[in-house]
Amino acid sequence: MITRDEVEMLLRLAGWAILRHHQRDYHLGMAVSRIEVAGDPNTEYGYTPISLARSRPTGAEIGLMDKASEWLSYIPDDLVRVRKVVALRMLWDEERGRCIHSYKKVSKMVHTSPHVVREEYQRGLGIITARLQQINLSFINFPLYRIASPGA
Repeated sequence: MITRDEVEMLLRLAGWAILRHHQRDYHLGMAVSRIEVAGDPNTEYGYTPISLARSRPTGAEIGLMDKASEWLSYIPDDLVRVRKVVALRMLWDEERGRCIHSYKKVSKMVHTSPHVVREEYQRGLGIITARLQQINLSFINFPLYRIASPGA
């Protein structure tokens, strides 16, 4: 049987894949165009600063992203705020080792207190975990379990 901690870990892995899949300079609802601009004098003469590129998510991670999106639908429609809190808190930045949205930031987005957000997040995880246990899902069913498991 899958536990709440394992569900949280898988949601964070899916959120990390979502963040790496994100296209730069693209936002939903925004028209994107590439306009050529004059070159920067710092990079014009062959000097290019070192920038680390994030790795693209693997096929297994993209599959996990899809599964996590499906899991969010397990939270009933009358608990939209709980679903939103879980979706925001699943966006995990592995490089920093924390969620990109703190409880305080999420509380401002949903117009409530951080304490209520924390309770709703735990409630949402509980709903998802109960549903996954109901369909008898095991943590070992996921191809990423070796990477995510604490003993690996």
